[in-house]
Amino acid sequence: MKRVELEKYLNELYHYEEYDDYCFNGLQIEGADDIKKIVFAVSFNSLLLEKAVSLNADAVIVHHGIFGKDFFKIHDPFKNTVKEILNRNISLFGIHLPMDAQPEIGNNAELVRMISASVIEKMNVGFLVENTRKLSLQQILHLFGKELGMQHDIKQTEFDSPLHYKKLGEIQYYDFGPDTPYIIGILSGGGSSYIQDALKAGADTFITGDLKEHIPAMLYDNKMNYINLGHYRSEKTGILALKKHIETKYPVDCIFIDVENPL
Repeated sequence: MKRVELEKYLNELYHYEEYDDYCFNGLQIEGADDIKKIVFAVSFNSLLLEKAVSLNADAVIVHHGIFGKDFFKIHDPFKNTVKEILNRNISLFGIHLPMDAQPEIGNNAELVRMISASVIEKMNVGFLVENTRKLSLQQILHLFGKELGMQHDIKQTEFDSPLHYKKLGEIQYYDFGPDTPYIIGILSGGGSSYIQDALKAGADTFITGDLKEHIPAMLYDNKMNYINLGHYRSEKTGILALKKHIETKYPVDCIFIDVENPL
């Protein structure tokens, strides 16, 4: 396919113009006109680029691309990474908030799908949902562990302090709320700052990808559950869904590179 064709298609899929983002969404670095192989990943960095170069990729599509839209500053060591991608004539597409919010194959839409919940309304770039299958908190945790590729490490860990998180495999969680959640707020990545919005909307459970110091006591006081999937893991979902989507639509070679990050 042509680079301009991919650029147009992604813009129509994600509607960049609807978001006031921390970065420029879309084609961030222009590479070759013709694209035969696309590498997909969560974040753009030197580790990813090394693998993309070794695979002779023509384009890279990531969720976390180059951030900063109101200034231009490239210093070492990032300067070398940019120099390498330019020399290799590889296009870089970065899709941030639009990939979180995309209603069918976005990060949060995929998290909703994994637990078969029903969307009540949007919540920033995430969703407020109903637990229509009446899954218990433990069932939800196990489903995420399986869907996110962590089923090999399903081991429960508990700690003495009530404000210390529990763990199921790699997933951190608090179970101060109901055993069977009813209303759930879902906001991938660094979504913990929207927990108050979820509380005001009546959520008894919040699912996101980070955890801040003040949150455990807030959860305890409000009798709320909390699942921290990890920033990387909660935002691997949308890029994998996009890969599958493009594979079925265009005759290009699509490869996902998992530069795994435990956070």
